[in-house]
Amino acid sequence: MQREACLSPKPIRAARENIMRTLAIDPTTSGFGFVVLEGSERLVDWGLGRLEKPENALFQKRIEKLLDRVAPQVLVLEDMHESRRGKRAIAWARLAQMCAAKRGIRVERVGRREVSEHFATSGKTRWEVGLAISRFFPELAPSLPKKRRIWESEDRRMTIFTAASFALTFLRRTAKE
Repeated sequence: MQREACLSPKPIRAARENIMRTLAIDPTTSGFGFVVLEGSERLVDWGLGRLEKPENALFQKRIEKLLDRVAPQVLVLEDMHESRRGKRAIAWARLAQMCAAKRGIRVERVGRREVSEHFATSGKTRWEVGLAISRFFPELAPSLPKKRRIWESEDRRMTIFTAASFALTFLRRTAKE
């Protein structure tokens, strides 16, 4: 079952005040996937934000609504400097960063190479990383699409797992510091 982002306007309350809440977003050409973690082991929320019209104003409105509802201490995004992402995804990542900065939310970037190093024992493909994440967070298992064949397009639900990989990689980096 897929869930759309920002369905509930009710803010998500933290289980404990001293636990860092992390929101990770993976923007795409048609929306975004997101996960919300408290600490590194508690998955609070996840979902997809689908935009019928891929407009910056609509994306910004959805991200602002999500930031207000989730109230994270940290927003984690992909480091687009080493990425081959499209112009829209790059623009939307910058827009999400700007929305977070306006609210005083710290923004962190994670590169694909760092994600690959963190999940090196899990496999090389995004699907194998998604499988490892679904084992760590069993509640995500129903959202993991079947492994795609080389000629098939990637299922948009994979953005949830990509966002989770960014969050977990960032939290591992933070734990080492």
